[in-house]
Amino acid sequence: MKTKSAILLVVSLFVALASLFVSPVKAEPEPVTLSASDATVAPGAAEAVIVVTVGNISAEDGLCACAFHASVDGGASIKSIKALVPGTGVKAEDSFAWASDDGIFDPSFELAEITVELPSDAAHGDEYNVTLIADEDPDNYLSYSDDADFMIGLGATVVRNGRIDVETAPILVYGPDKLTAGPGETKFEVCVSDIPTRIGVGSALVTVNVPGAAIKEVSILLSGETRISDLGGESVTFYWNGGADVGIYENGTAIAEITVEIPTEADGKDIPIELVPGSEPGDFMSFGAIGDNRIALDANAYAGGVIQVYLAFTPGDVNNDGSINARDVVLAMKASLPGFKEPSDFVFKAADMDDSGKINARDVIAVMKAALQSL
Repeated sequence: MKTKSAILLVVSLFVALASLFVSPVKAEPEPVTLSASDATVAPGAAEAVIVVTVGNISAEDGLCACAFHASVDGGASIKSIKALVPGTGVKAEDSFAWASDDGIFDPSFELAEITVELPSDAAHGDEYNVTLIADEDPDNYLSYSDDADFMIGLGATVVRNGRIDVETAPILVYGPDKLTAGPGETKFEVCVSDIPTRIGVGSALVTVNVPGAAIKEVSILLSGETRISDLGGESVTFYWNGGADVGIYENGTAIAEITVEIPTEADGKDIPIELVPGSEPGDFMSFGAIGDNRIALDANAYAGGVIQVYLAFTPGDVNNDGSINARDVVLAMKASLPGFKEPSDFVFKAADMDDSGKINARDVIAVMKAALQSL
């Protein structure tokens, strides 16, 4: 009996000692994940950039090697793939491999940037799908260890592919924000901005409305085909097409100069300037510098432009009675004081001799000099 107890004691001690030297069984590592971002570009853009992110990285094992294949549809092509983290990144056709002497232990990180070359006729609404394919060899996804014998092949799973959307940012058509003018003729320009730099603008159709004034003339400032509707009313539509020779690439370029006649009865009123860009296909087109494939563009207009009409006046004739005298000096002096209430015959612009936007002592002196000169 004592012998049996001794044997059990020895076995128990052996098992206990063995447990001190035998490492616990480690769970099978999970594969890392690969995902691609999306991108949005304007029509005619030469390139788009997609970012590849690696995730599901073990904080214990880290990652020191990774590889993938990439493809894109729709006539686009992979132009380049470059690493975004320290290490060695190698692109071979549409494949990419990265390795580093130092492991990365972040849960996820941006591994590479794929530059996709787009077709020259990429138009609004086009989509290009970027597909990632994980390398089948799990040893191309290695954990980090100072000893190569202890590196683990992790494998990878693609959890998200990328997409490139082509969307048109509308052209902006605009006129003056605020224009000050008296009765009679005045002019303003219609300009374009937010122009796609690679494809430019090659045609434009705009309707101009100036309620309360008569449009006398429209001068198209660019060479090419032009059409202008009937003049003399409050509205006019003009069209410009530069053809194969003239395109607009610089923001703020003026397309047309509009001459309007402001009637005398508009004194002291605001006349709105309304611009309505054409919305039909072909009204606004790219210049076509990317080949024969011209792209239809959308356009918006800045709303809120106004012509502020002031009374016809002679500087210094503050009461607008046709002469400059002591009464004008007294009225200008009163206007320079706080709490002044404008009488019906007061013309602010005539009293604001230095055009500063306010009546002060300098204006009073200037009116006085004008009155002396008129004697």
